Amino acid sequence: MILKHLRLRNFRRYAELMLEFPENVIGIIGRNGAGKSTLLEAIGWALYGSYAARTEKPLMRRQHAPASEPCEVELAFAIAGEDYRVVRSIRGVAGNVEAALYHAGQPEPIALRETGVNDEIAHVLGLDRKSFEVSIFAKQKELAALSSLPDEKRQKLISRLIALEAIDLARQKVSAEALQKRKFLEGARAHQANLDELQKQLDMQLGRCEAAQQTLRAQQNEEQRVHVALEKARALLEEETQRRDRFNRLNAEMNTLLGQLHIMRQQYLQQDEQKRDLLAQQVRIAELQPMRMQALQLKQEKATLEVAHRKALALKGKREIAENLANQTLALQADVENLKQQLEPLRTLPEKEQETEKRWLQAQSEVQQYREEEKRLLAILNSIETRGRDLKEKKQRVSELGADSPCPVCTRPLREHFATVVAEFERTLADLRAEYQKHVPQKKEIAAELLAAEQAEAALQNERRRLSAERSQLHAQQERMATQLKRLSDLQAQALALQREVQESGVVPIDEARLREVGAALELLEKKVQELTHLEGRVASLPALEARLVQLQDKVRQLNARHLEVHQELDNLQYHEEVFSNHKHAFAETQAAHSRSQKLVGDAQAALAAAEADMRHLERALEQARERAAAIAQTQHEVNLLETLQEYFKEFRVELAGRLRPLIAARASEILRLATNGRYTLLDLDESYNIFLYDQNQRFELQRFSGGEQDLLNLCLRVAISQVIAQRSGRPPLQFIVLDEVFGSQDEERKLLLLSTLQHLTSYFRQVFLITHEQSIKDSLPVVFEVEMVGELSEVKVR
Repeated sequence: MILKHLRLRNFRRYAELMLEFPENVIGIIGRNGAGKSTLLEAIGWALYGSYAARTEKPLMRRQHAPASEPCEVELAFAIAGEDYRVVRSIRGVAGNVEAALYHAGQPEPIALRETGVNDEIAHVLGLDRKSFEVSIFAKQKELAALSSLPDEKRQKLISRLIALEAIDLARQKVSAEALQKRKFLEGARAHQANLDELQKQLDMQLGRCEAAQQTLRAQQNEEQRVHVALEKARALLEEETQRRDRFNRLNAEMNTLLGQLHIMRQQYLQQDEQKRDLLAQQVRIAELQPMRMQALQLKQEKATLEVAHRKALALKGKREIAENLANQTLALQADVENLKQQLEPLRTLPEKEQETEKRWLQAQSEVQQYREEEKRLLAILNSIETRGRDLKEKKQRVSELGADSPCPVCTRPLREHFATVVAEFERTLADLRAEYQKHVPQKKEIAAELLAAEQAEAALQNERRRLSAERSQLHAQQERMATQLKRLSDLQAQALALQREVQESGVVPIDEARLREVGAALELLEKKVQELTHLEGRVASLPALEARLVQLQDKVRQLNARHLEVHQELDNLQYHEEVFSNHKHAFAETQAAHSRSQKLVGDAQAALAAAEADMRHLERALEQARERAAAIAQTQHEVNLLETLQEYFKEFRVELAGRLRPLIAARASEILRLATNGRYTLLDLDESYNIFLYDQNQRFELQRFSGGEQDLLNLCLRVAISQVIAQRSGRPPLQFIVLDEVFGSQDEERKLLLLSTLQHLTSYFRQVFLITHEQSIKDSLPVVFEVEMVGELSEVKVR
């Protein structure tokens, strides 16, 4: 893989940028903070999205960039002769991320959206984000760390760089799968049945099924014979039942006709007697008719007298109401004066509330400060406890296994390193205990101060509630006083209006004796008028009554004719109750016999179904037992294979680590020879990847050499690791490498030799990106991207 070009728009400090990448040593030079590392961050974000960015999404967009313009990165690269172009952008106020991957100049993308592009990039490169960064990046901090790390940590770092951890992960997965299959075997063998016993039970059950089928056929034949007899008895019973039902209907109709005839005769007699009574009432009507006019005259006189009486009573009631309103007015005036005195404290209440509110807010702030401090101390103590538990567990495991405890990196026994590891555990635990004891008194002191602050806050909160309740009570009193003032005004207006009405009415005369005399006479006459009206209503119904008598006579004649017809039909039907009872009894006996035969058939069917169900259950059990036996055999075979594979992984890891270490040492020696112009030619690595250098055929530890020489040796080792990773991947090689600030401790002569070495590295890496703030090497580089700050923006000049 090589990089073709990089285009930025509104990314971090870059407004617009387009860089073409040649195949050579490319120096990215600029002072700290100018934007050198931003270029690498843009490359990582283009390939792997937010997982590779060191900046959160909202901060990627250039400050002061218009909201309508996107933040966008485009990266073109080639791998295995195929060209690709990836574009990522952040658009809109919401910061929506868009991504697309194009192949070989095609207009349509081969992947869209963040997830789709990330997955396709990992597939094309054959590397996830972590493996990609480990393969191409060599940083100064990482170089210095290699030689200063303890042996165990250095082994872990190198193992991660050369991907030995993938073998460890595969071995763990194989071990977990083997354990799962062994648990399956234990459960399967515990529930496995005897195949011969199941087959014997199945043969016996087959015989029981055949016997149940013969019993069922015999019962079904008997049930069919009884069914034929039952249908014959049912036909005879239905015929006789129809005759009985007809007899009952005619008999019921006969009784109904007799009852209706009796009712009609009684109604005719009653109606005829009413007719004679109405003819006699006509004489009484003639006597009562003159009294209707007399009653009308008395009613008019009474109405006139009652109007005068009501006026007098109304005037008296108004005088009483006016007196009552005066009394109510006096009472309301006293109540209003009392309310004015009760509202006096309302004037000073706002000042009290304001002072209490100020003190309460201050108390809240103090409580929050104490809580934050307590939370911080608790977090520190919990962190110390967690680290202490982890160290104790590790120390216990190592102590239990002793010197034979395997190294977590290379799986070899600790041996002579055992005492050093245990001592390091104990020293770290002692430091943690001292740190813990230092923070415990602070936590207790903060807890006491927090309790006092919370109590003070609670007291002020109660005072706020009390003042609020007092304000609510006073406001209620204000509303009551307003209501009472309104009532007082209304009462005064009503009293004034009543006084005017009484004065205007004057004196109203009334004759109560004449009113009583007229009322008594009118009461007697109204009773006579009511009687007259009632009699007139009754006599008015006389024509309808005469018509009803004629209808009743016709109805009686019709009922007599129908009675004769029904009586004749009963004589012709010839129904006998004894014959019906005999047929009913015969049908009941046949039906009972049929029910018994059906039950026997049902029992036989149930017995056959149960026998067949048992047989099917035994067949399934036998089949499952056979399948389980096959699965047990297959799983045991798989367990054997997995256990063998686990041992192979263990041996392969040791073998691969042993092979890679000499290969890395040889590659590092070649690079060192070029970087020192032949001054040093041989670099060696022990099992813990400690660096040894041969000087005049004598082997020396790394600490013997100067700081610049140590950095140079570490750089050679790191570049060699990248070469080995690229060659071992089995995928198209990543033909570029990034060296970040590797000149920090080198003198001028060593810098020039190192630059010469980088030129030779182009035989392994077609592109070597060198990031540095060293301006002195600018003229020695074939390609220079000089990063400068122009105001708030960064720009790149190609030299």
